[in-house]
Amino acid sequence: MNEHSTDHVCDVCGRCFLLADRLRAHALTHKESAAKCEYCGKICSSKMLLRSHIRYKHKKLSFMCSICNKTFLTSQKRVEHLEEVHKRKPLNLTCRICSKKFDYHKSLYSHMRSEHLHINPEPRYACAVCGSMFKTKYGLTYHMVVHSGEKNYECEICHKKYGRRKTLIQHLRIHMNDRRFACGACSQAFVQKCSLKNHIRVHHSDMDYKQLIIDKKLNAK
Repeated sequence: MNEHSTDHVCDVCGRCFLLADRLRAHALTHKESAAKCEYCGKICSSKMLLRSHIRYKHKKLSFMCSICNKTFLTSQKRVEHLEEVHKRKPLNLTCRICSKKFDYHKSLYSHMRSEHLHINPEPRYACAVCGSMFKTKYGLTYHMVVHSGEKNYECEICHKKYGRRKTLIQHLRIHMNDRRFACGACSQAFVQKCSLKNHIRVHHSDMDYKQLIIDKKLNAK
């Protein structure tokens, strides 16, 4: 019987097990990555989940050092900590849209994603078939697969075919049980982002779903 066929899921790596005791034994392999909240004593199975825990349970301490996970009441205190402890110098970066200042590329990138993701240049490329407009030539080429019906990307496991390589890669995560999308409120993980969104809508409807979505692969970088 396949030990990866049920829902005893490791909330660190997404691996599934047939029996709960096998999951517990497996969890010991992640023991070194476990992290304890210094404010309430909660043990989180990874630093990523610790960051999420502090963000929602200790909101006043939401400025966290990306290197050692120490938290601060203000952004300035975090900058001082990075300079003194980790010898990181602020870069004085400016958002080109709203002119807000940031000390590090990661902070600016997070700001752009959360505040300005909807701001894009005017579309310039038109589809000759349906008239849809696209901002880049690549976007138009990507779209044309809809009209051509071509499916050149085949799954070697189940032989299902797709028109786009990206769609095939997303499909393969199902076979690999790659539960990369984790809920920031309860740590339950899912293969597909849409499944996580549905979970949040059903079980955590009173919270901001955008802030609860954690991509384990992005956080691991």
